[in-house]
Order: sequence, then structure tokens, then C-alpha cells
Amino acid sequence: MISEKDKNVILIYARRYNLEKVILFGWVSRRRDHGKIVFLDLTDRSGVVQVVGKEGIFDDIKPQSVLMVEGVVRERPEAMVNAKIETGKIEVIAEKVRVLGKAQELPLE
Repeated sequence: MISEKDKNVILIYARRYNLEKVILFGWVSRRRDHGKIVFLDLTDRSGVVQVVGKEGIFDDIKPQSVLMVEGVVRERPEAMVNAKIETGKIEVIAEKVRVLGKAQELPLE
């Protein structure tokens, strides 16, 4: 349940909330599965942010699906900073994920 303390933010502003809980809305532009950990690039009109989840939290989520993600913003380890994007110094650790629009299987990957 969303409370007044939770922050619903557009993605480029997520970096302002280090170590705070936020709620993000966007579509999955990329998914990277590394076994026990999965990375999603969540995109909205403002940009992209990396969302990290443990095995199982992103089951059945395909690229182009629309999500609501509740999680905590944290700084990325220095070796993992992506200077190519505005939010490249942070990532969001997913606590809850809600699929708002499930994408169909894409004909090409």
C-alpha cells in the first residue's frame, strides 16, 4: 500500500533520494538476468534507471512491460557507475513490483 511517506518520482529525480524508498513507474527497456540477480532498465519520459531484484521478483516480466516498482535508492558501487546516463550513479533495489501492462512476446530480440 502506498503511504504519504513514499515518494512517487520520475526517474531522473530518483538520484535525489539516496537510501530512501521511492515509487517508480515506467516500461522495461532492457532486462539482464545474471542468475540470482536480475537488472532491469526502467524507462519513462525523463530517462532510464537501473532496477535490481533478487531471483524471482521479476519472473515473467518481459521488455516493454509497464511496471510500478517500489524500492530503495542506493548509490552504485564505484566500479559499476554508468557515466553515459544521468542516473548512472544510482540504482533502485526493488522491494515490490506490480505489472501494470504485460508486454506480448516480441518477434525479435
